[in-house]
Amino acid sequence: MVLPKLAVFDVDGTVLDWGGTCSPRTIAAAQRLREAGVVVALATGRPKSLIPSTIESTFEVDWAVSGNGGTTVNMTTLQVLRDVLLPADVVRDVVQSARQRLPGIGFALELKHQFFEEPGFADRVPPAPHQTAVTDVLARLSSESGDPRKLIAFHPDFDADLDGLAAIVGLGLDDRFEVQYSGLPIVEIAPCGDDKSVALQQLIDHLGIEKESVIAFGDGRNDIGMLSWAGVGVAMGNAHPHTVAAADVQTAAVDAGGVAVYIDQLFINHESETI
Repeated sequence: MVLPKLAVFDVDGTVLDWGGTCSPRTIAAAQRLREAGVVVALATGRPKSLIPSTIESTFEVDWAVSGNGGTTVNMTTLQVLRDVLLPADVVRDVVQSARQRLPGIGFALELKHQFFEEPGFADRVPPAPHQTAVTDVLARLSSESGDPRKLIAFHPDFDADLDGLAAIVGLGLDDRFEVQYSGLPIVEIAPCGDDKSVALQQLIDHLGIEKESVIAFGDGRNDIGMLSWAGVGVAMGNAHPHTVAAADVQTAAVDAGGVAVYIDQLFINHESETI
């Protein structure tokens, strides 16, 4: 069995459990891939500003795709390969219309060099360095700040009904944009059709790698495009049923070290065929 040329990992629920821990076995498996010459990348919904702390919590990578495909950065050279922004006027319209329709809705906003969150956001995402909560993210959006990268919405009454929250937030969007979400109790606004797989296609074009040589691991609904696009898509044992259906194979759950289980077997098969 030939080793992949690029291995891509979702973060939360894939290499990090819901307590924010990456097991030593998973770290060792990822490092083994890099030592074998495989390019290793993260592909996460987390914003670009959290990538350094995310890598500290996981393992060294060559590339990081953040914001569900919005940004791609070479973590060695800090070269920015991709940086998709949202028009500031669209963000203002979405926030204002959602607040009128759903009192109590909260938002987080990623600007090019800053991240702002309203109260309640930190309670809904895995442990990570957070900013002091602000009353209104729109107050931080100005002509000097430029267009934002990401707008995230949440509401205490919709933590278990993301379809409902997405429908309400989506009423303020035109057909250029859509609402995306994974396993966390938040929804995100993104350009229509733009996801992890789009960013990864751009990455492999840059690297000169065919997608048949890519293996990708994920568990959330925001991983569906990535897993169906990759040469081999691996769903975690804890993956959403729709994510499992999009994958080629399924491994063990994150709590059982599913990433390491699959990679260890991959090397066993590879070595047995090269003897």
